[in-house]
This record gives sequence, C-alpha cells and structure tokens, in this order.
Amino acid sequence: MQHKKIAKFFFIFCCVFFIPSTANAIAPTWTAYDAGSDYSNPEGVQIRYNSTTNEFGLLYFQNGSTCCSAEGDFRLYFSTSTDGSTLGPRTTIEHVSTNVWAQEESVVNLAVSEGGQYVYLRPSTTRSVSDGTYYGQRLSDATWVNYSPVGLSNAFTRGTLLDSSSGIFAFATAYQHDSIPANRKIIFATTADNGINFSPTVVATDLTTQPQQVTLVKTASGYGIVWLDADAILHITFSTDGGATWSAPIDRPTSTEVMKAVSHISTAIDASNNIWVAYTLLSGPDMSSITATLHLLQFSSGATDWGTDETVDNEVATGVPAFDPSWMTAQSNALGIINGTTPIIAYYKLGSAVAFSAPGYIAYALRETGTGCTGADGANFRCGVIDSLPNETFNGFDSGSPAPMGLAIHGSRVVVAYPENTDTYRFRVAYTNVALDSTGGGGGGGGGIPEFSTYAYITTLLVGILFISKKTAVWKEM
Repeated sequence: MQHKKIAKFFFIFCCVFFIPSTANAIAPTWTAYDAGSDYSNPEGVQIRYNSTTNEFGLLYFQNGSTCCSAEGDFRLYFSTSTDGSTLGPRTTIEHVSTNVWAQEESVVNLAVSEGGQYVYLRPSTTRSVSDGTYYGQRLSDATWVNYSPVGLSNAFTRGTLLDSSSGIFAFATAYQHDSIPANRKIIFATTADNGINFSPTVVATDLTTQPQQVTLVKTASGYGIVWLDADAILHITFSTDGGATWSAPIDRPTSTEVMKAVSHISTAIDASNNIWVAYTLLSGPDMSSITATLHLLQFSSGATDWGTDETVDNEVATGVPAFDPSWMTAQSNALGIINGTTPIIAYYKLGSAVAFSAPGYIAYALRETGTGCTGADGANFRCGVIDSLPNETFNGFDSGSPAPMGLAIHGSRVVVAYPENTDTYRFRVAYTNVALDSTGGGGGGGGGIPEFSTYAYITTLLVGILFISKKTAVWKEM
C-alpha cells in the first residue's frame, strides 16, 4: 500500500512540475531619448536598416523658425545608429533657402542600394508640373550629391522608393492634378542606375478621386501598390512582369459612415507574402461627432479580395467634439514586421482636442494575443506606451499632412523615430527588443500549432490517468 501511495504521488508531481511552459510574450520595454539640441523643429523622419553596413539610417527634415522665408525653411539631415540606442553625428544633406514643397515626401522616399548606399527622392522647390525632382545619394565617403533624375516630374508626390533588388530601384507615386480626371494617375517607375534615369509607366488613370498616398511593396512574384484616395478608400493592384502591366485595382472602403477621413497609411509585407496596411480613421455620423480609431488590414497572399479589418484601438483620440483639419495631421503611424511574421504598429495616441489641453503620447500595437488595446479586436493585440513624454502630435508645418514617423526592424530590435512637437520641438528616438510568443502563430488571434512536447505531455497524462483508474490485480497487490 505504501508503494501505491508513493507511485501516485510521484505521478501527480510529474504532471504538475513538467507541464510544458507556454511561451508567453513579454510586453516590450521601450527606451526613448532626445536626439539632441541640434535636432530641434523636426517635421518628419524615415528609417531604413542597412544590412550592408549593419546600421540604421535616419533621414529627417526641419523647417526654419520662420516658415517659408528667406532665412531658409528647409533643412534635410541624416544620421546613423548601430542599434538605435545612440545616434552618430548628423550630416547636413541640404539647406534650401526657399519655400520647398517637400514636407513628408522628403522622408518617405528613402531607400538602400545593394551596395549599402542611401538614396532619397524629394520634390523640387516649386510645384510646377514641369519641374524635376532632386535626387540624393550617400556615397562611400559619406557625402551627398543632388541632381535631377530623368523621367520624373514634380507633379509626382507622396510615393515610396523601394530598396534596390538586383540593382533595380522601384518607385510608386501619385500624379497631383485633380482638376482633370484623366490626370488622376498612379505612376510606377524603375531605375537601374541609382536614380539617374527613371522609366515611368501608368498603373491606374481616370481615377474617380485624387489619390492621396501611394505605398509600394515587393512581392514574391513582382510588386504590389496600395493607395489611398480622397474618399478614404484603399486600393490595391499587382504586377507580375516587373511593373509593365498591372491588375485591376481591388477597392476597400475604410468606413460606411457619412464622415470618414484617412490621411496616412503605412504598409508592410510578411514572410508569407501577406500585405498589411495600418491606418487611422476619423469617422462619424456627421461632422460634429467624430471618433478616431486605429486599424490593421490584411491582403492575404494569393487572395482576390481584402481580408477582415481589425479595429486595434478605438481610443486613439479622446474628446474629439467635431472634425478639425488639424486632427488629420496627427494620424501618422508606422508599420513593420518582426521576424517576418508579426506586425507591429507605432502610432500617435492623441489627447484632448480642446486646445490640445491633454497632449497624447507615442504608442505601439503588437499583433499577438495580449492586453492594452481598446478596439473591437484588441484581444488580438498587445498595446502599450513607447514614449510617455507629452506630445502634441501635429505637424508644426501647417500643411494638413501628418508628420511622418519612421520605423525599422532588425532581428528583435525595433527602432522608432518621430517629431515631438511640444514647445521645444524635439526629435525623439525609441528602441526595444521584442520577444514573440512562439505558440501564438504571429498573434493573429492566438492559437498556433503546439510544440511536440505538448502532444507528448498530453499523451503521457492520458495514459497515466487510464493506468491509475484501471485497478488491476497487480496494482491492488502493491
């Protein structure tokens, strides 16, 4: 009988002690810091990870203390960082003493060549359709040169320059000429000589409304373009022949309410070739009752239509009494994919709209089962604070466009940079390491395939229970 008690105790002890541990993700801890006193008055930033030099490259721009004056309102700078924790000395790329219609276009068009050179595009100093754009290239001696590429006009704006693949840079943008429907176009262009000559092709034309922002991703079979129009509708199209021809656009309205507005989108593609889109939506039954919500949307690999929209955070802004164009400037977000599987969004969490009496902060949403998100699908996400420093979160350059955020990922390290437009107008950087839940299947609602040890444990447990419950003669004699 004593042997029987010992055997039972030993079995129960093994069941409890050797329960397979669930690889629960730990909420990332962010470290944020000012980039320095000489980084004041920022207007936007973009980050790329350079696998050739093993560094993060940060491109950001400023306006002068007096906008659009002879003092010079446009300054473009560049810095590098090995891991995001500190920035190297900044390099001045440009200082233009004139009115530059660059704004966020200057920083979203940053890319890296196969040889590790940083490349950017920006519009010219005026808005004339005939003007060319300026092109900058970071050479091996860390100097930049500017010249006008052939094939692009300054009417192209708010696009995406994609990192070089097989020596080819790809560029997608909108054509800004909304007074003539036939000139509402999406343009795709490639360059094989580091931006000296571009070969544009028309992706879509005769659009119903003016395209507002265009993003480009490299897919397993070619390219995908996502763009936003003035009616807050998202569109996606694909090319499998290097951009020569494009599929018919697949539309996705962001809201069915009367009042709807989206001023910024960010996109990323995961290792399974799924395309993800993050956007912040202002919507409501009319102009006097507005909500601001953060959304994540997927277009699955091989799909013929958009997937289900996920509402991540339905309290992106509080106390919004009515639509105000200034709130459009605060909708910037940045999207990235960790480990090729899991989307993460950095975004502005806004405060009160009443004279900005309650400034917001910088937040994140990681797409794996977690806490902290207030949206209808918030259980599928882990949300939290990146930088709690009070942030007014609107573009100091009163352009009606969001001040861009930058986000780049290398391994588990995530680096985010953003304008911090309080009285000091600082440029801020934050970084963290993210430990993913290995059983969460990328966090898209939990689940995933259990590890082999889990199956072995369950099998052993069931066999043990059956063995104990079956009181054989041999067992009774113990």
